[in-house]
Amino acid sequence: MSPGLSIVVPCAVFDDRALACLEALLQQLGVKDEVLLVLDGTVLDPGVRLDVRVLHLTHQRGPAAARNAGAAEARGEVLLFVDADVVLLSGMVERVRSFFSRNLGEAVFGCYDDAPAAPGLVSQYRNLQHHFVHLTNAGPASTFWAGCGAVLQKVFKDVGGFSEDFRHPSVEDIELGMRLTSAGHRIVLDANLRGKHLKSWSLPGMWVNDFQCRAVPWSRLILAGGAMPAGLNTGWASRLAVVAQGLSLVGITLIPLHAAFLGVALALELLALLAHGPLLCFLARKRGLGFALRCVPLVMAYIVVSGAGFAWAWGAWAGQRRRKTFLAARMPMGDIA
Repeated sequence: MSPGLSIVVPCAVFDDRALACLEALLQQLGVKDEVLLVLDGTVLDPGVRLDVRVLHLTHQRGPAAARNAGAAEARGEVLLFVDADVVLLSGMVERVRSFFSRNLGEAVFGCYDDAPAAPGLVSQYRNLQHHFVHLTNAGPASTFWAGCGAVLQKVFKDVGGFSEDFRHPSVEDIELGMRLTSAGHRIVLDANLRGKHLKSWSLPGMWVNDFQCRAVPWSRLILAGGAMPAGLNTGWASRLAVVAQGLSLVGITLIPLHAAFLGVALALELLALLAHGPLLCFLARKRGLGFALRCVPLVMAYIVVSGAGFAWAWGAWAGQRRRKTFLAARMPMGDIA
């Protein structure tokens, strides 16, 4: 039986990108499908006429709350979440429907395509990096991505939807994926389920996002769960690169003690870079060797930011554990239940 899809689009700023997102979706709808635009603390221009259901959140509550609000009003058996700056390629809605018709899993998500819309080195690199990570981790997954991801409505409600503790775009979709996996549900990363990302990235914006919205909260989830999830940005290559980069920075600080530490630091830098060799080769195939070489500093900076995010989260986590241990040691025996 072919399921009906409720496509939920959270939107904090309605602009040309959001309009392009909706137009692409409307061209792909089946007879049982619907689009729900959830305006997260924003309003539409009175002149805009859209053949979609529009929901309003009176003040901005973040994409997790906006998606939950859309899901609460959805009529379809399947919830398809699409970010307002993503244009689903032709045939993608039907691809999602086919996935659930064939009972291949309880959730599926895709990736950005390999032709980013925004020009410029940073935007091209960032979107191609995302595409590469998802492309090379296709198959069974233990996480989720809400930029273009779908889940059975009943399953979504059973696990409690997105955590609204995330008030800003962050790892709320990853956290949902972890709960889905823990509940025994099957998630698949379909690398052929693609959308074009329309976002333009600046260098400071990318670094702030990587540290504050990705590395730190994702590290907190890992530390709280006590296990490193497999795949995506936590694969062996990423772990090796972070460790090598961190040790290299230590080596640099020790150069005044002995010149040999310079060679050690350079060797570790090379090891960190080689761990991301497949990504650089992919960038070279897509945009040429010159483009890939210009991306090397961006890759190295990404490794540093990721490592710094994990170190920051680990420091806070370790400090909290020490405080709990200290308080427990001082607590009188009679106060212990």
